[in-house]
Amino acid sequence: SGGVGGLVTGSVLITPLRFLGLGGVVSAATIGQRLEPLLGPTAPLLFGAGLFAAGLTSSVTAPLAAAYAAAGAFGWSPDLGNARMRLAWGFVLATGLLSALLLGGSPYRVIVLAQASNALLLPVLVVFLLAIANRTEIMGRFRNSRLSNVLGAIVVLVIAALSAVQLARLAGFLE
Repeated sequence: SGGVGGLVTGSVLITPLRFLGLGGVVSAATIGQRLEPLLGPTAPLLFGAGLFAAGLTSSVTAPLAAAYAAAGAFGWSPDLGNARMRLAWGFVLATGLLSALLLGGSPYRVIVLAQASNALLLPVLVVFLLAIANRTEIMGRFRNSRLSNVLGAIVVLVIAALSAVQLARLAGFLE
């Protein structure tokens, strides 16, 4: 469900950029105006409605996906009637809401901070995945090969380096 929300949001944003030749950073208003030759004078309204719908669906499905991930990680029942599932879902929703309110309601800043936290977590998660992929009792004959481990280590290093550079930029240490 989180993947579907992300796909909808990405499609709404990427389609005009791809088909209308827009590049770089543009505003939603600009994209709406650029769609007018294709959709007529209601294009900005239609684009705005699509963007709103994508954001609304993502704001519900992403926390739900996080709750399902927590259920899988902690061995909870993934049933939505499960109190732990509802609590995890509510916690992620509340965290997003509080982040938006504390950051002055700026969706841009919330998204940047969310991605920065992902940048910190991704290399750690890949290391855990590599550790699991090397356990014979879990993977059996499909256990990682030496080549897979070397490639996995390279991926971890590249992700960590890219994350460090991006976080340094966000912190203002690099321009």
